[in-house]
Amino acid sequence: MNNPLLLAGSPLAFAHLEASLVAPAIDAALADVHEKRAALLASADNDAPFLNTLDRLTDQLDWAYGVVSHLESVLPDPNLRESLGKAQPKASAVWAALASDKLLYDRILAFRTSPFGASLTGVEGRFIDKTLDGLRRSGAALSDDERSRLQAIDVRLGEVGLRFSQHVVDDADAWHLTLTGEDAVRGLPATYVNMTLKAGEKAEQAGYRFTLSAPLVSAVLSYGEHRPLREAIHRAWNARASEGARDNGPLVREMLALRREKARLLGFNDFADLVAVERMAKTGARAHEFVRGMRHDVEAQARKEHEDLMAFAAEKLGFTQTIEAWDVAFIAEKLRAERYAFDEELLRDYLPSDHVVTTICALIAELFGLRFVLCTDLPKWHEAVQVFRIFDEQDTERGIVWVDLFPREGKRDGAWMDGLRFAAPGQPHLAVVCGNMSPLEEGGIARLQHRDMETILHEFGHLMHHVASTVRIASLGGTRVAEDFVEVPSQFLENWGWEPIFLRRLGKHWKTGEAIPETLIEALLRTRTFRSATAAMRQLGFGEVDMSLHREFDPDGEGGGEGPVARARAILEEHSPTKLAPEHAMIASFHHLFGSPVGYAAGYYVYKWAEVIEADFFDRVREEGIFNGAFGRTLRDQVYAVGNAVDANEIVRQVLGRDADAAALLRRSGLGA
Repeated sequence: MNNPLLLAGSPLAFAHLEASLVAPAIDAALADVHEKRAALLASADNDAPFLNTLDRLTDQLDWAYGVVSHLESVLPDPNLRESLGKAQPKASAVWAALASDKLLYDRILAFRTSPFGASLTGVEGRFIDKTLDGLRRSGAALSDDERSRLQAIDVRLGEVGLRFSQHVVDDADAWHLTLTGEDAVRGLPATYVNMTLKAGEKAEQAGYRFTLSAPLVSAVLSYGEHRPLREAIHRAWNARASEGARDNGPLVREMLALRREKARLLGFNDFADLVAVERMAKTGARAHEFVRGMRHDVEAQARKEHEDLMAFAAEKLGFTQTIEAWDVAFIAEKLRAERYAFDEELLRDYLPSDHVVTTICALIAELFGLRFVLCTDLPKWHEAVQVFRIFDEQDTERGIVWVDLFPREGKRDGAWMDGLRFAAPGQPHLAVVCGNMSPLEEGGIARLQHRDMETILHEFGHLMHHVASTVRIASLGGTRVAEDFVEVPSQFLENWGWEPIFLRRLGKHWKTGEAIPETLIEALLRTRTFRSATAAMRQLGFGEVDMSLHREFDPDGEGGGEGPVARARAILEEHSPTKLAPEHAMIASFHHLFGSPVGYAAGYYVYKWAEVIEADFFDRVREEGIFNGAFGRTLRDQVYAVGNAVDANEIVRQVLGRDADAAALLRRSGLGA
């Protein structure tokens, strides 16, 4: 059979791929890149075909490597992992070489100054100019020795990032704790009690087997009455990949040193400035100021929230111990239940996963005119995966998406959307949406928590950004936008998860089909601003860790200096309502910052930055009507469809008529007038 990794856009690649196909596909894809590059350099033509070849230069490699990387993240396949490990250095070397390719830079510069190239405006002109800027920032103007060093740095960053991610998955999978007796599971929802029993049976152990599955960790910390278990889970979760052979601490330090060296080679003071120049913030200093300014807005309220929590714990729960980090979520859940008469477990009965996904798809059709059709004739890597074809109002197929929402062993934690194929005009874009929501129960249905539903909305927002794109140039299409804008389309969609009229559509009892009670909706809405300042401080803590490590921390300090793990722990403790355990090493599993060469490095602030923008956007939606399809299509065409063909600051001004400010976000969070 043909190797599906060599058929860019072939759905056959989404079956459980044989590892033996990886090496020949990557080698062929690398050869394809070299052939196209050679043709560009040899060509004297300055025309549209030159432009198109440049735009799709790494198309085959992006497809082959992207599919393998995706499947390795969702399947416990050691052969696939080994194949990816061998392919990664070769692919990274090519990407790194192209990023600083002086010959290609000179040829593109000649193209831009030719009569045809000079005449280019709009998206084509923007593409050429941004390509030249990117090459300069990647070292095309450096000396041969400097450029060689830069390429070596990028290759090493890719190697270390892959090892970092694998350590996190392996360390989480290796940890377990088996307890007996009913005290161990007192307070836990039945779903998670059953989950631990089944895990014990599978391991041939009597009792309740606890693992570091993200939904189970959250459930134990929020509902588990057995305090020693909460402590054990909290400590283990926040110490993943921080000891022994899988210790990521040295890898974090190495990545920070490599990133700083890269920035300075390119004439920037630090890595934050290097990456910010292409973002809305433009400088690392401005991004850092934003994080610290937001902290100023919420810190006092966060202190009041913790004082409130301590008073409740003492008066209502008889809690006489010092409140530790593993107590906060548990006490907060008790407080939320009493103060707002809200029962998360009761709500879950009205959020069955199949109905939630169907309702979200219907919302997207109503707002954006993009219709989802479930299909059963395309391959998939696991039986729990659903595949949808997406059509627009003219019945043109705009995309295909594979949706994999539930946790299992060997699957990377967290949630993500990957736009694995930005298709040529007239072909569907391809994407995957993955998550680790509440686990499946009887009938293959999960009873979702509200935050699970929000996460699905979020990832489908990214999906819309990908499949709605109409940009002719792939390099500027879909989610390939400024990092501090990329979360706007996704976080914006989360707003519907708090609208009563949409909650009525979503809410359907998982067994009886009964409509969600109005009292439950009202109770949920009362919780929206519950401990919002504490939640904001947590997010800002991550942002401060990120900016501090990439702007202020010296990874090559005398004698090694303070380690990055200790530095991060100290910063996070400043943003935490309680002290953190001495072994707390959250950044050792912080995939967003260290799971890839760049990722969200020096950019974790983008979540809050984007919240400011999307909250302002949603105020406009309220004015127009939250199910106003005409305005929804305007947003589709002005925000989702344009990718990076228009500067993000201009997109904001086009929608709002001004720059965004934080007032709408603070109001929504109950922190401002």
